[in-house]
Amino acid sequence: MVPDYPSLDAQRLYYDERWTAESETTPLMEERRQCILDAVRLCGLSKPAILDLGCGTGWLDEDLNGLGKVTGIDLSVDGIAKAQARFPEVRFVAGNILEMEIPQGFDVVVSQEVIEHLPDQAQYVRQAAAALPVGGKLILTTPNRPVAEIEHKARVVKYGPSALQPIENLLSRDELLALL
Repeated sequence: MVPDYPSLDAQRLYYDERWTAESETTPLMEERRQCILDAVRLCGLSKPAILDLGCGTGWLDEDLNGLGKVTGIDLSVDGIAKAQARFPEVRFVAGNILEMEIPQGFDVVVSQEVIEHLPDQAQYVRQAAAALPVGGKLILTTPNRPVAEIEHKARVVKYGPSALQPIENLLSRDELLALL
């Protein structure tokens, strides 16, 4: 049975409102930022071309731009406008990642906490792969469903706005590996 997902317009409206209101990073986001930057550095590439899929307000892209040339894509027109105003040296594009023609020729694709909010995760992986040459690097973060469920039940983790996400399809490690 295929889930009844909110319309694309409803999803865009959610993210436009969220990115307009959200201006601070959380400690978890800061920790993730450092891990992603370290992972890009470990790729050993000199000034890589980096694609940030689902970049939101571009909060990570200023730092990524210090490592290479960055392009950020997000569904939210408002998020992209905020990102472009904050970081004019980065190229930002508003669009539906699942349906748009993804630019190619990137050395690294970064995807943080995005795949679990999409109705077609396999298409998302295909789009990320299309942006990369053979040997390109995908740096992807997503909650691990079994761990998130345990933590949520134990009330160890406060999810904040993610509890209100229009689509929430958490993956297990094995499900993610099967997609990749």
